[in-house]
Amino acid sequence: MLIGTKVFGMLILLAVSKLYTTDHYDFRLMGMALVIVTGAGAQIMFEIHKFENYHFHLLRQLPIPVWRRISYVMISTMILMIPEAGIIISYFPNDLSFSELIQGLVFLITGLLFWYAFLFRKDQEQEAFMKIVFAFSLSGIVLTLFAVPLWGLAAITFLMSTFWWNKFYYRFEYSSTTLQ
Repeated sequence: MLIGTKVFGMLILLAVSKLYTTDHYDFRLMGMALVIVTGAGAQIMFEIHKFENYHFHLLRQLPIPVWRRISYVMISTMILMIPEAGIIISYFPNDLSFSELIQGLVFLITGLLFWYAFLFRKDQEQEAFMKIVFAFSLSGIVLTLFAVPLWGLAAITFLMSTFWWNKFYYRFEYSSTTLQ
């Protein structure tokens, strides 16, 4: 699943980057591709969340502050996003600015952090979670089409994820229905 998700994300970003060579597009096309890649990466975050909170639940009992836990997940997310970030940096269109490149990379990281923190709200089964991811991804694409800046979406996703993390982290438990 990891390899398939990574290959899918890299192909989407590579294809969108190559579209910029044939015509002149603004950053919204790349923003929509980043929303799709973030939605695909939500499945990986689901599996990481399940592993850390079910199989490795001892981690929660360690004396680590919440802000440090968030930073550890952000670092792990950055490591996981190296292939996509490499494609974005290597094939980023010349028509777009450096600040848009940074916006895209920041959105990619905060979007995956958003999905990780979203799972702390309540125990989700995989099928129900992917329906929510699909709805949020469509909303993100529509907002991008309406020229909502990607840094604004990144700020919202980061604020929501830190809020959910602070509120629900220590109260989260898996129920027996999702462990089958």
